Amino acid sequence: MWSTFRIGFFAYWVLLPSLYAGSFLTKPFLVGGEVDVAGIFSSVLAFSASAADLSERCSGTKIGPRLILTAAHCFTEELSEGKALLIKRNILVKKIFYSFSSVVNSSAKSQEVSVERILFHPELETCFSSSDRSPAECVDKYPDLAIVEVKSNDSFSKENWASVDLNSVQDGDPVVIVGYGAQTDNDQSPPVRKFHRSHVVSIEDLVKSHGGVTPAELSIYKELYFGVWGLLMGPAYANLGAGDSGGPVFTLQNGQPELVGVNSFSYCQDQELDCEITSNSYFTRLHSGSSHRLGEWVLNVIDSNN
Repeated sequence: MWSTFRIGFFAYWVLLPSLYAGSFLTKPFLVGGEVDVAGIFSSVLAFSASAADLSERCSGTKIGPRLILTAAHCFTEELSEGKALLIKRNILVKKIFYSFSSVVNSSAKSQEVSVERILFHPELETCFSSSDRSPAECVDKYPDLAIVEVKSNDSFSKENWASVDLNSVQDGDPVVIVGYGAQTDNDQSPPVRKFHRSHVVSIEDLVKSHGGVTPAELSIYKELYFGVWGLLMGPAYANLGAGDSGGPVFTLQNGQPELVGVNSFSYCQDQELDCEITSNSYFTRLHSGSSHRLGEWVLNVIDSNN
């Protein structure tokens, strides 16, 4: 098992690219990068089940008239009971506060919408437990995907939504990560939608930086996740801010964003260190053809909702 510290509930990321005249520049900026003022990623929203000011939040992507794709851990909790681990749903969420604004400030406050239901990937459903432990294979090895279906709402329905790309991203592929995460430790400023140009890093390289996993564990991780370097590897790489959990990873197809992954978790080598500075990041895949039926599940929900 990994001798590292897993960040739960809110994932972390912050390194962003610059955008000029519709083209991505390669020079990255660390904390405080590029705000999506042009609305290129207008399908991405910040939301909270508890805080109208979105001070406690996740990020997500609208994938249909009433659907938000995000990380399952935004609506679950992991409870350690000695050596056992329980994965449980949080209390029933009846509404969420949300905003598609690039900067959520006093002039762009959050709105409220009622929740019809929250759907979890079927493999995660099998992990929820009312007994004293969840199945051992559930620990860190389930698709971290949830879809929030909201009730009909004119304001929500008029917002743009993103297309899902079922092609699997490969090591070295360029991707764009988007989210509303914090920019510094204990950042209390209003949420801001920012983006970062990065590229896919092999799972083998990521786990080597953390001490490695068994071959069997590695094969499972490769099927479920891809990743990017964080500041653990040096100042030229990306990290994530609290509130980016569930945010999207896009490829750009003819200049248009196509959704290929969901921001799921980060690892630190030492929990005494600041994880927002040292973590590398992992994203749940959405590709088709997987034994986990990741992309197929998302498209089935979209189809059944139309």
